[in-house]
Amino acid sequence: MTQGAFRSFRLAKWLGSTCASLDIASNGLIAVDWEGQASKVLVTGMPKPPQLNQWLGFSCLTLTLPSGQLKAIGWGVSRADNIWRAALREWYGDRVLAIAQTLNAFYKNVQARGYCRRSQWTALHGRLVLLAQQWPTLPARGLGVLSGPERKILTRAWSWVHDGEKCLRRWRKHYVKLCLAKHAQMFDTIESIPLTLNQRLACIVDEDNNLVLAGAGTGKTSTTMGRVAFLVRSGQAKPEDILLLAYGSDAAEEMRERLEARVGIKGIKASTFHSLGKDMLGQPSLTPMAEDKAARKRFIQLAFEDFQSEPGYRKRLLQYFENYLFPIKNPFDFASLGEYFAYLAEHEVRTLKGELVKSMAECRIANFLFKMGVDYQYEPRYKVSTRTAERRDYHPDFYLPAFDIYIEHFGTDRHGNTAPYVDRKAYHQDMVWKRGLHKQHQTRLIETFHFEQQEGQLLPLLEQRLRSAGVIFNPLPDEAMLETLREFGVVTEFAELLEKLLTGYKAADLAKVDLEARINAAPSPDQMRAALELLMPIYQRYQDDLEGKGQIDFDDMIVKAVRLAEQGDFKASWRFVLVDEYQDCCR
Repeated sequence: MTQGAFRSFRLAKWLGSTCASLDIASNGLIAVDWEGQASKVLVTGMPKPPQLNQWLGFSCLTLTLPSGQLKAIGWGVSRADNIWRAALREWYGDRVLAIAQTLNAFYKNVQARGYCRRSQWTALHGRLVLLAQQWPTLPARGLGVLSGPERKILTRAWSWVHDGEKCLRRWRKHYVKLCLAKHAQMFDTIESIPLTLNQRLACIVDEDNNLVLAGAGTGKTSTTMGRVAFLVRSGQAKPEDILLLAYGSDAAEEMRERLEARVGIKGIKASTFHSLGKDMLGQPSLTPMAEDKAARKRFIQLAFEDFQSEPGYRKRLLQYFENYLFPIKNPFDFASLGEYFAYLAEHEVRTLKGELVKSMAECRIANFLFKMGVDYQYEPRYKVSTRTAERRDYHPDFYLPAFDIYIEHFGTDRHGNTAPYVDRKAYHQDMVWKRGLHKQHQTRLIETFHFEQQEGQLLPLLEQRLRSAGVIFNPLPDEAMLETLREFGVVTEFAELLEKLLTGYKAADLAKVDLEARINAAPSPDQMRAALELLMPIYQRYQDDLEGKGQIDFDDMIVKAVRLAEQGDFKASWRFVLVDEYQDCCR
């Protein structure tokens, strides 16, 4: 070794070179350490690409190997550019292979279905993004290390990573165009009238979930027929891979027959949701009450009557009637008087005595007086005629004849404001006139206000004012109040409501969810909670009767089948499920 070469080696070692020399051999790279020992260098599995820096003929080659970093510096690196290219080829070759495998798997999966679904695209794009994060852009002077097909794979992968949605749209558009042309005759003849373009697109597009929205009579069932025919004719599905669901059994059977008659496709399973659920559950025994509505109604009515004999249940029932017999809505929430009166007319707000009243607050006052055994008259004519050319006779809201006391409920908030549709000035003038009239004729008047109702203090304050005025209460027994409600048909109506609640409770599978959270999310949580408290004993008796006889009802067919599927205990044999009139099936 010359003196100059020796100084170069010392300088390379001082700069951090980990080997004395590095060269290409017939079977790979050969590195010579500072002791003169030669060893083979394997460049497979490098976590980072090789780096080559050169200046004035002086080279610095860095290889990040699984065993550690190898750095060769100085004139001892023979053919540095060739070594770098060989290592770069190895590094990029591994990654191009991974990309090619990802793309090939994607092509194979999509070609089996035809249409590129969002889930397929998301999985591919996520994988490509992950791979792209693992390598830098290929240096311009390194392009030659890759073959033409490899560069094409990289270019396509990069375009899909950085412009994915555009690539997806182009892919789908091309597929749809081909299918429209290839299956044009089938779409023309599947029904007596050729399918429209939108109907054909609904048949071809194969997203993870597809929803077709259309009005009555616009051809939704024809589109379903076309969809089945397209899947079978395009080879994407066999008849046994497809399940047709319809709201009624007649509709399901009609679709199946039409497919056989018009397209010649046999073996399609057509069913209703309930029938499908029953099949999934192994054909369990169906309760007679499922199809005999009168029997089911009678069962619930009898159970409801039995529970009314229990003091605790009866008390909760009366509390429900007192608070929620009619929906209590704030009069201030209406934009006009006509809108408010329309609401009252629609809900026909009546008292426990059957009187039609003009506000929710009046209904609560009347029911309170009735419950407390205080005889009252609703809107009687005042004891002194006040009729003039400008004013009708005065009719106070309530009159208590046994105590010669009048009650007026004023619709004002704490600041004296009225509802938006009421003339505030005229209303206050009327309040002043009424107060003056009572003072003039020395009649006793008890006042209540809208804000007291909104703050939940209407009845407590009314009771306090009545007691102060000498009114004696004689509360009716619970059974007497309940009998009155029976006479007015309120109890029977509520029994019918309980029957609907029972169906809703079972159909929604509320026994499985966080019921308290569901209650709190309801528009009226307190009413929902009170109604469910009255429902639960009846629901439990109904369920005990079914389970005791080993029977189920229509709701069980759906709920139990859903649970079976969610638990993974049912393996569906269908790859495509088509639902006709979905809004009817799921209402």
